[in-house]
Amino acid sequence: WHRIMADRSIEQLQQVLRADYKSQLQQFTQAHLRATPEYRIVDTSGPDHAKHFHVEVRLSERVLAGGVGRNKQIAEQAAAQAALSNLQAQATPQDGEAIAVEYTTANPDDFYDEINEEVGR
Repeated sequence: WHRIMADRSIEQLQQVLRADYKSQLQQFTQAHLRATPEYRIVDTSGPDHAKHFHVEVRLSERVLAGGVGRNKQIAEQAAAQAALSNLQAQATPQDGEAIAVEYTTANPDDFYDEINEEVGR
């Protein structure tokens, strides 16, 4: 562990963690919704040497977002990034001011309703 840390600065490690959208999405959904996102390949396209994977990320039965990539991992990261963007957009009031909201719902289907109540939509 110390050898790994010596090879990289704290800032480099933080950049890697910030780019890991799957981890960010999982932390958010587990903390606020007590649910774990699931990734599902919905389609593949292209020839064998240049496939593209189409993935969707779900919470319960609700599709949060989709992503495409040249391998499964890239497609899952793209889907997680899109889901985080969608969740952030839902949690931001129309006038652009961010709000701090503690979400207490255990049902992911109630999540958007709870956000909209908080921002007055």
